Amino acid sequence: MEEEFDRMGIRYIAIMDNIDTKNGISDLVPMQDLFNEWHAKNTSDKVRRVFQSKGKSGKPLTTNPPFGYMKNSDNKDEWIIDEPAAKIVRRIFKMCVSGLGPSQIAKQLKADKVMTPTEYWISIGRNCGKPPSVPYHWCPATVADILGKQEYCGDTVNFRSQRKSFKNKKKVELPPEQWLVFENTHPAIIDRETFELVRELRKNKRKPTRTGIVSMFSGLVYCADCGEKLYYSATNNYKENQAYFFCSSYRIQPTTLEKK
Repeated sequence: MEEEFDRMGIRYIAIMDNIDTKNGISDLVPMQDLFNEWHAKNTSDKVRRVFQSKGKSGKPLTTNPPFGYMKNSDNKDEWIIDEPAAKIVRRIFKMCVSGLGPSQIAKQLKADKVMTPTEYWISIGRNCGKPPSVPYHWCPATVADILGKQEYCGDTVNFRSQRKSFKNKKKVELPPEQWLVFENTHPAIIDRETFELVRELRKNKRKPTRTGIVSMFSGLVYCADCGEKLYYSATNNYKENQAYFFCSSYRIQPTTLEKK
């Protein structure tokens, strides 16, 4: 206030603190600001401790449950299945298991005019901001976020992220090792076997072949001889239709037999 505001030509007025830089700054103002900051930090620490205590007790920390769930009207800390939305979630997981990636799933949902989470919440009267400018516009990031939520198995996952400080409200994502997971706290939408399969499939990017086909086994099978990943390929011509897997190292380092 003493240097930067004056250099930038800014007049600072605080009515409750009786401050007006036009009339100069009292020597007590820096001390007053220090006490104000201590109060803000102390309040932030108390709120954080309450937040951590709630999270460690197994209660969900999110303000609103993820797409597919709703709060129980009798208990705000309890989630129940929102069946119309859960139906879409199950479809997304099923499409992923069949071999489609987030971008392909998003295109299919848009083509079928399936409401996005925001559109659905607005349709049931939930306050979640403005409706999207383009209807049924599913983003691959939204699909990927749904596929990665362990909450659909019936688990509560707390401390996925945190704020940097009471001054910097930027959210920082925490590694999974720091999450607190409480199993079977609410009804599951997706069984654990399907969720783990999707998680394994999502570790490997699966691109469609020239024929537009994606195998559900892409990224899951490996060469019995060298242990490298097998790639899926398919041909579609007037003579024959062929689908096969080939070793990723074969074209780089042909076998001795092939060289002969």
